[in-house]
Amino acid sequence: MAILSKFVAKNPTAAFFEKKLEKYFKVSTDILVIPKDKSVEFIQISSHQLAAAVRTEALAWLQAIGDSMSTLEKERVKALHDKMDRWFKVLHQPPDSLENLKMVLNVVAEVLSSGMVVELEYLELEERIRTRELYNLQEPMEDKARTFLLRQRWDELEKEASALSLSLQTTKKNFVEVTESQVQDFVKTTVEFRDRMNVKGPVKCTDLDLGLQLLVEFQAEFEIMQKTKDQLVLAQKLFDMPVTPYPALFEVETALKGCSLIYDVYAAFAAAVTTASATLWAELDINKLMELTDEFALRMKKMKALKAQITYINLEAKLKGFQDSLPLFQDLKSEALRKRHWDKLMQETGKSFEMDPKTFTLANVFKMELHNFAAQIGEITNAATKELNIESELKNVADVWRVQEFEIAKYVKDGVDKGWVLRTTEQITFLVEEMTLNLQGMTSSRFVRAFLDEVNSWAFKLGLIGEVMDIWMQRTSHIMDGMNFHLIT
Repeated sequence: MAILSKFVAKNPTAAFFEKKLEKYFKVSTDILVIPKDKSVEFIQISSHQLAAAVRTEALAWLQAIGDSMSTLEKERVKALHDKMDRWFKVLHQPPDSLENLKMVLNVVAEVLSSGMVVELEYLELEERIRTRELYNLQEPMEDKARTFLLRQRWDELEKEASALSLSLQTTKKNFVEVTESQVQDFVKTTVEFRDRMNVKGPVKCTDLDLGLQLLVEFQAEFEIMQKTKDQLVLAQKLFDMPVTPYPALFEVETALKGCSLIYDVYAAFAAAVTTASATLWAELDINKLMELTDEFALRMKKMKALKAQITYINLEAKLKGFQDSLPLFQDLKSEALRKRHWDKLMQETGKSFEMDPKTFTLANVFKMELHNFAAQIGEITNAATKELNIESELKNVADVWRVQEFEIAKYVKDGVDKGWVLRTTEQITFLVEEMTLNLQGMTSSRFVRAFLDEVNSWAFKLGLIGEVMDIWMQRTSHIMDGMNFHLIT
């Protein structure tokens, strides 16, 4: 029966059901007139049993199709009866208030305008029952009666709605004045709402976070006013009154739609920044942030029609500030920066945080609003680079002198041990002179302050080395010339 289930799931029309019924009904009747016995030479063929099985199967399909058809109809019959029950219930309510009158008149109008649709519905349901009866598929009397009752109930409903429509004319006139008064009051309310939004609403708000909150509040208020407007328009139509336009409410709707597009972008941007804020500074991927800002910049370009609005201008400035900060992020990722540089940055921006690599996130950097301190950051990072050069030079000095050695040798003359003498010192002398010049250059730099003690220390050490070498070489020369100096023992 899977094939039948698929067929029923498509909710076929009565015509399609009838084609199926006709097909299997024809099989069940045609099989009766087909000869069941046949002789072929000396063989006698009997197909009574086969014919009976085929007919039984065809009748089973016929019944299954009829049952499926009936099941679908029961749902439709119930839905139509339920709708009529609701209509009858409303029509029987006394129109003793404006709301009740509106409800009754609305149902009256709905009933009088639904005649053709409802008639086609119950006529089709009746035709479906007759179709099944043509194929000897009997309907339970209760279900059949419930279906044919629809025609009678609809006739009663139409008559009652028509009678109410005439009898309520006087009542309608009494409520027209009330509706007119409500409309006039609502027009004033919409104007006040528009003026309040233009002054204190999200459209003119310069704080985007506050504006986002105001947008939600004003949208909720607008929805309430829109429902009130719809109710008043419906009342005017029911009372045959001219429909009043509400231009102030239309202005609010247009303004809210425009600024909501801008705030949608801002909300998405703020959410993306919040997500990125949790990233550790050490794990910063500047390319991802650039892609993020490019995406939002593209969304802003698609709203050029709104570029005159304050919210658009503010969001554009915020996005630009974030974009301008990205190159500064790259600068601050420099290996040249030390704790003293971050301390200087915190002093310049007025923000303080703990520079722990395990907890220091982009949120700390975002709070600085770096685009407002581009010049200061440029100066700090430039100083850090220059200082890194000095630091590297000092490290090179330390590394070089850590492995330097003087070559000395025993000096024996005429079999007499004259002591230790110093061999060539040209390379060491060259290093002393070269590094002394480098240290002098560092001393004259304005970036040497952090290393001044170390530079002075090395200048003193190199000077001392130079003096010792000069004295040693002089004494070595005197020994080799025959002078009696005790050099090194």
